[in-house]
Amino acid sequence: RDWSSDVCSSDLLLVAPLDTSDLSEALVPNPHFVWIEGYGPGNRNVYLHSPITGQDPFPYRGVVLAIHLLRVASTAQGVAALVVARRLLRRLLNFQSQLVLAAVAATAFQPTFLSTFSLAHHDGTVALLTLLGIEWAGRFGAPATGDEGRASPLIGGAILGLALLVKTDAIVLIPVYLVATVVKWHREQTLRPIVRPAIQIGAVAGVIAGWWYVRNLILYGDPLAQNAFAATHPSLLRQGTYTVGDVIAFFQQLQITFWGAFGDMHVLVDPRVGDALSIVVAIAIPGFVMALRARRDDSPLLTAWLISGTAIAALLAVFLRYSVLVFGVGHGRFFVAVIPVVIGLTVLGLNALQPFRLPILPFAFATAMVGYGALVPFLVIEPAYRPPISDSIPPGSGSRASFGGQLALVGEAIDPPTVRPGESTTISLFWQRARSIDSDLRFRVRVLARDGSVIRSEEHTSELQSRQY
Repeated sequence: RDWSSDVCSSDLLLVAPLDTSDLSEALVPNPHFVWIEGYGPGNRNVYLHSPITGQDPFPYRGVVLAIHLLRVASTAQGVAALVVARRLLRRLLNFQSQLVLAAVAATAFQPTFLSTFSLAHHDGTVALLTLLGIEWAGRFGAPATGDEGRASPLIGGAILGLALLVKTDAIVLIPVYLVATVVKWHREQTLRPIVRPAIQIGAVAGVIAGWWYVRNLILYGDPLAQNAFAATHPSLLRQGTYTVGDVIAFFQQLQITFWGAFGDMHVLVDPRVGDALSIVVAIAIPGFVMALRARRDDSPLLTAWLISGTAIAALLAVFLRYSVLVFGVGHGRFFVAVIPVVIGLTVLGLNALQPFRLPILPFAFATAMVGYGALVPFLVIEPAYRPPISDSIPPGSGSRASFGGQLALVGEAIDPPTVRPGESTTISLFWQRARSIDSDLRFRVRVLARDGSVIRSEEHTSELQSRQY
C-alpha cells in the first residue's frame, strides 16, 4: 500500500498542494520490520524514521509536512468527536453534570481514543461520523426536552452518506437509523411522520455515497469491493474452517486492543491492565441494569441506550462477519465510535452500585483512566521504540576488534558465564560507531568451541539508522 491508502479523500485535499515527490526518501520501508502483536521480538518501526539523520528538520517539507498536517487534522477531528461524545453522554447519563464530567474525562484519556485521533488515518474520520450518527439517531428517535425539530433528516442523511463514503464499516449506522425510525414510529403511532424523513435520509445518503458503491459494482462486481481486497491481500485471508476458537480469539484480541494498541496496532499495553479495566466494566453492568430499571418510564433515556447498544451490537456483528474472511479484525481501533458508550455504561453502573451520595466510584474510575492515558506514551510507546543503545558497557572496555572500519567492538557480557548441555546463555556485544554509517551492514555471528568447531552461526542485517549504533 502507498502511504495514503488509509487516509480519506477529504484529508488528501488538505495536502494536495504539497510536493510529495520525496516519498521514497521520506518513508523508506524498514526491511527488518516484523509484525508481532504484543511483546514478541522484532523491530517495531514499519518505516525507517529519517534514516540518515534520525530527525525531521524544521521547517517540515514534502511528505513529512503532509503527515504532520494530516495529524493536526486528525487531532481536530478528535476534539470534535469529544464534543459530540459529550452531547451523547449527557443524554445517556440523564444530564447529570457530575457523571457527564467523569465520563467525558475518561473518554478523552482512553488510550485507543487518543491514539486514533493522533494518526494520519481514516479510522478517526469514520469514528467521528459514526458517533455523529449515533447522537443524531438519539435525537431523531426520542428527542429530549428542547430537541424537538433539531434532528433534521437531511443532516442525518448527510452524516450517513459521508460515513459510508469514508469506509464501509459505517454500514453499522443503517441498523442504528432503523431502530431510531422504529422508535419514532412507535411514539407517533403512525407511519406518516417517518416515511418522508426516511426517504430524505436515503436520498441524501445515496447522492453522497451511492456513486462509489455503484462504481465498485461495475468494476469488481461487488459493491463493497471485498473481492478486490481479497485479491490484493491474499496473506490476510483466513483458510480452513471458522471455529468457536476463532470467535474466542476475536473477542480476546478485541478485549486487549480496546484498551490500547499503538504503532501498526502491534504495540500493546500490559494485558493485565486491559483485564483490570474489563473487570471494572463487568462489575458496573449490574449497576447499569439497576439504573435503567429505576428509570424505566424515562423514554428518551431508554431510547438513547437502545440506539447506542444497537451501535455496539452492529459493530460486533460486522467485524465478526469480517473475521470469518480475514485474520486480525478484532481490533479496538474499529470500535472507537462506541468508546463513549462503554465509558458511559461504566460510569452509570458504578454510580448505581455505590452507597455514597457523591459519585466517588465514577470519579475514581475517571481519575484512573486519565492517569492511565497520560502515562501510556511514556510507559508503553516510548520504550517500544527506544533505540537499542546500552548504557552498561562492561568496565575496562576498549577497542578490541573493528568491523569494516565502521564499528568497533568495545565490550562483551555473558550471562550466565557457564552453562551445562541443554541450558542457554545470553551473549551481549557492545559496539561503538567509528564513523557515519549510511548503508545497511551485513554480518555473521559465529560461536566456536575451544577446539574450533562451530557451535552456532547466524547471519544478520543491521537496520539503516545510524543513531542506533
